[in-house]
Amino acid sequence: ATDECPIFKTPFVWGQSKKISDETASIDKIIPELGYIKGNVVFISFLANKIKQIKINELIFSCFIY
Repeated sequence: ATDECPIFKTPFVWGQSKKISDETASIDKIIPELGYIKGNVVFISFLANKIKQIKINELIFSCFIY
């Protein structure tokens, strides 16, 4: 693991609190279909992961509207 989010280049917060912050490290799949396997995971910030999920949901939703 690195010390910073590869998306935002902000330092990770590692286990300093039970509260999750935007800078908390979050594990993410590079290729979702492969699952959580060695070589297919990366740490990104909790904020980056939230934004990714919002954008995926917006894309899925837009596919049903048009």
